[in-house]
Amino acid sequence: MHTLPTAPLKRRLAALVYEALLIGAVTAVAALIASIIATVLNTLSPLLSSLAVSVWMLAAWWFYFKLNWARQGQTLPMRVWQIGLADDQGRRPPLPQLRLRFMWACVFVVFVP
Repeated sequence: MHTLPTAPLKRRLAALVYEALLIGAVTAVAALIASIIATVLNTLSPLLSSLAVSVWMLAAWWFYFKLNWARQGQTLPMRVWQIGLADDQGRRPPLPQLRLRFMWACVFVVFVP
C-alpha cells in the first residue's frame, strides 16, 4: 500500500479544465497535419481518408498523454495542481494501466458530451 493522499476534487477539476485547454492545442496542431493527410488520401478513398484522420488524432492524443504519464507521471496541469499518477505501490503506473486509462478517457469523450 502507498501513503500518498488522494487529491481533493477541486484540484482534480481545476487540472481537468486546464488539461482540456492543452488537449485542445494538441488537437489543433494535429488537425493541421490531418488536413494534409485527408487532402492526399481523399483522392484515393474518402473512407480511407476519414479513417486515417481519426487514427492520426487518437495517436496524437495518446502520444501527448503517454509521453507525460510514462516519463513523469504527470501532465503540465497535473504538475501545476500538484497531482500525480501512482499505482497501488506508489510508483508510476505501468504501460498497460496507462493504455487502459487512455481508453476509458476516449470512451468518456465519446459518450459524455
